Amino acid sequence: MELYSWKDIVTHSKPTDLWIVINNSVYNVTKYLADHEHPGGDEVLEDQGGQDATEAFEEIGHSDDALKTLATYKIGTVKDPDQKPVKKDPFAIGKGKESEKKE
Repeated sequence: MELYSWKDIVTHSKPTDLWIVINNSVYNVTKYLADHEHPGGDEVLEDQGGQDATEAFEEIGHSDDALKTLATYKIGTVKDPDQKPVKKDPFAIGKGKESEKKE
């Protein structure tokens, strides 16, 4: 499996190129989004794109089938899990730019 930095992950935040991170595993959910209707609505995934979605994912709770489906989209792991994620700049929406500020 590949190792991905947060700087790389944050760039995959559009519906046509969407990655999420759950428990330091990186998932490319672009094809899922294109082929399936997420039970909570596609915007649930889109809102988490390019970010650590662990808390949101665990708050909801998911079925065994959902966990099995998720596993098929795993493409790698976070390179440095102790590094804080790069935050998306909310003012960069539509500009194609992401902030590289760290919390």
